[in-house]
Amino acid sequence: MANVSWAPFRDQIFDHRARYNRQAAATGWSIEGRSAAEFYWGQYRSENKLELAEFISERFAQDRLTIFEFGCHCGNVLRLLDETLRADIVFTGLDPNSDNLDFARRKFESTGQACKFLVGDENDLDRVNQGQMYDLFVVSSVFYSMSPRGVRQVLASARKCSRHLIIADDISSIDRRSSTFKECFKHPYRRLLKESGFEIVAQRSFVHPKTAYTGVLLAVPYEQRDLAL
Repeated sequence: MANVSWAPFRDQIFDHRARYNRQAAATGWSIEGRSAAEFYWGQYRSENKLELAEFISERFAQDRLTIFEFGCHCGNVLRLLDETLRADIVFTGLDPNSDNLDFARRKFESTGQACKFLVGDENDLDRVNQGQMYDLFVVSSVFYSMSPRGVRQVLASARKCSRHLIIADDISSIDRRSSTFKECFKHPYRRLLKESGFEIVAQRSFVHPKTAYTGVLLAVPYEQRDLAL
């Protein structure tokens, strides 16, 4: 009986934890006397973020790149990619924290960037991306706080609107059978991506892994795998 009920019970625990994480993400908080947006804005060139930007720049050399970022926070990924890529970037970011997005809008309003920042979470993806097709769908340091159900929801939406998917997170459990939680979620990305119609075509472990941020992977829809970068 315990074995039969464990999976649904575990999923309920995971979903409860993820709801708490989502509420926390939507709430303003401070670090060292500064807003979280101000603090992380100053950390945008961290070692792992630079590795993420390098990983992307090695594979995307076109003149124009449309990017959607789920969980964009204060726009650090856009800021770094704009410095790294030789491309005109058209960017859309989605985040549940309106304070972070207001901060990002102030920072980018005078740069001439083609960017917009929208308030929302995984439940808003299909609505905000209806009819859109992005070159790159980015999820950086987000899935570690999301339940398997939420990750599947994001992947299903990404499958409808993207040619390439980047996940930068804790990828140490990439080949496990199921998700686990201990301080953060660790997901079996190869299986979850396969279920959603994606195939992993490249991955890299960070030289200086951090908690919940150990590496990056690139996935493409099955029908594009022979054309993958």
